[in-house]
Amino acid sequence: MRKYRPDFYIIGTKYGRTEDVLPMMLQHQVVSTGFAANIDLSDLIGLDRKVVMPELDKRVPPGEREAKSALAKFLELKPGDVIALKAHSAPAGTQARLVIARYAVVSGDTLPSYRRIEGLGHTVSVDFLAEQEPIEFPYGYGKTIHRLTNEKHIGNIFQTYRPAAELGSTDWAGGTGQSDKSTYETHVKSRGSYIMSRTHNELQNTLRKTLEAIHGIANVAQEHKFIDVMVSLEDETILIEVKSSPSPTTCIREALGQLLHYASRLPQRENNLRFVVAGPSNPGPEDLRYIEYIKKATHLSLSYCTPSTYVPPTKTGMFTDCRHQEA
Repeated sequence: MRKYRPDFYIIGTKYGRTEDVLPMMLQHQVVSTGFAANIDLSDLIGLDRKVVMPELDKRVPPGEREAKSALAKFLELKPGDVIALKAHSAPAGTQARLVIARYAVVSGDTLPSYRRIEGLGHTVSVDFLAEQEPIEFPYGYGKTIHRLTNEKHIGNIFQTYRPAAELGSTDWAGGTGQSDKSTYETHVKSRGSYIMSRTHNELQNTLRKTLEAIHGIANVAQEHKFIDVMVSLEDETILIEVKSSPSPTTCIREALGQLLHYASRLPQRENNLRFVVAGPSNPGPEDLRYIEYIKKATHLSLSYCTPSTYVPPTKTGMFTDCRHQEA
């Protein structure tokens, strides 16, 4: 088993500003760049940038500075690196706006698998992570490929898929009487499924501890009747489903059916129910509109939170939904 420390990239999915190549990427399970597509670069994979740049100077036509820069970054991809695939980055008025369509992890052992594919150009094999609704961030990453160094941006864009070691220890000194679910592993071959499983467990562990601190250890149960976390209070029961998607809308869409199913199997006396969906990302305006629509259409007591933004019911019996936090 091999430990890895990933780098974080943003890669565009549009060729010529309008051609969407994400469907082809998904079909071939690759990420790609179309610059200088007729030039074979297989011998440069895994080499130091000091070697790669002079070779690109020789092979790429003069004056194509953007192509050389993009190709140099692309050739630096290594197994375990995490990629956010950009749908577009057109600003909304004066506000920078980055829309991420999917996430992927570079596959391979010591080197990524490189090949040229007609219609895509240079490609590297990846494991695509769970499908989700597009996610917006207030950033302006306009170029084709970015290797991120801004820790705040990495934290916001990739918070769902960061390694456990970078997210901090999940050990906790409190005596809850409940064991944390496992969150650490180093298998690279099962990287995609491991990342999602680990993230779910980290969220669940953290949220349970938050709830115990607010409501008391005796009132909080984890994995009771398949419910991720359940809070039993004197006058109501709170059912919480944890989801790993970076998209709050996707979390809610996936969790709501489960919550209703779990609720249907509870004793009739537990009919004063509240439903909470917990995910890793704060909701944006579209997510909040989706929550409000569900509440109006179904009259369910529903809210969404992250482990750090959970708030208990107020004296009036209403939850305060967490609000989008600008970076």
